[in-house]
Amino acid sequence: MVIVPSDCWTCRHLRLGHAGQFACAAFPRGVPTDLLEGRANHRKPYPGDGGIRYEPDPDAPDELISELATVA
Repeated sequence: MVIVPSDCWTCRHLRLGHAGQFACAAFPRGVPTDLLEGRANHRKPYPGDGGIRYEPDPDAPDELISELATVA
């Protein structure tokens, strides 16, 4: 199995939601597994995101953001 890093971990919208699930502005009831596990790229439209997509967190390390961008 290949693990692909997810942009979610450096996104300004990510938060811990209800019942310990990861949530965000685009998916307040829980981020889809495909996005969390890096099987889908949320720099592009994703069903149900309401037009809200990945935005880098200003507190995330630039090196990590750059590294994830090359994988996406």
